[in-house]
Amino acid sequence: MASMRQSLFQKPHDRIKSICNLNAMIAHSKEVKQWGLEIDLTPDTIEASVLERPMIFETPNFQQQTTDPR
Repeated sequence: MASMRQSLFQKPHDRIKSICNLNAMIAHSKEVKQWGLEIDLTPDTIEASVLERPMIFETPNFQQQTTDPR
């Protein structure tokens, strides 16, 4: 149970490391070799940026626009 909890609350770097270890274990398994599969152990990378927090404005007639007319 403790190992399950630990795997759920890993820091991003540690999570990537454990995924890479799992991939390596799978790639070197006898089943993968028997099937003649090759697994690329290089993780995919993407570029991303953190967006600014959106600003929320309340218009003068906000209450009227959001009230259900029923």
